[in-house]
Amino acid sequence: MNDTEIRNAIVFTLRETAESVTNIDLSVRMPGCGPEDDPFVDKACEMIEEGGQLDAVCLASLLQYIADMLEN
Repeated sequence: MNDTEIRNAIVFTLRETAESVTNIDLSVRMPGCGPEDDPFVDKACEMIEEGGQLDAVCLASLLQYIADMLEN
């Protein structure tokens, strides 16, 4: 697979996941931000609010954070 095919597969998976979350009406409690938070997640949230380039580490950290919240 080349980069474009991988990117398209990720997009498809994320959209399927979003649809599944909606279909089962899944919700999750998100804790507030604090000094112990992952700085990469903080950066990702900042980029969501303000706009800007989000690198792979921050994006992956945000996705992992969401997965962790769903797991708990």
